[in-house]
Amino acid sequence: MKKFYLILLILVSFACSSVYIEIPGITADKEKVSKGEKVTLSWEVRSNTEMDIWIETDVDNTPLFRDLPQKGSREVVVNSTTTFLLKAKAKNKKVEGGSSVKVTVVN
Repeated sequence: MKKFYLILLILVSFACSSVYIEIPGITADKEKVSKGEKVTLSWEVRSNTEMDIWIETDVDNTPLFRDLPQKGSREVVVNSTTTFLLKAKAKNKKVEGGSSVKVTVVN
């Protein structure tokens, strides 16, 4: 009987300590714009742990916005066709996720 309780305790502990990150996505209010036009990026991230959230672009893969809240929006000027990447990583660095949206500059 003690063995059963020990196994049950281990399983419950493991289930309760599972870390997850869910990213419903990142959106742009306009996916086609003229050069120099502003776009509003909106996002949401769900998790049961503390995490780092940022947005970077495919232009240089460096963070455009850092230390973002789990849900929010930011305005950005688009000068060339750009893919915006929303990324999140658990503070323990073991769980991460991402989503992207492409904004195309048209003439």
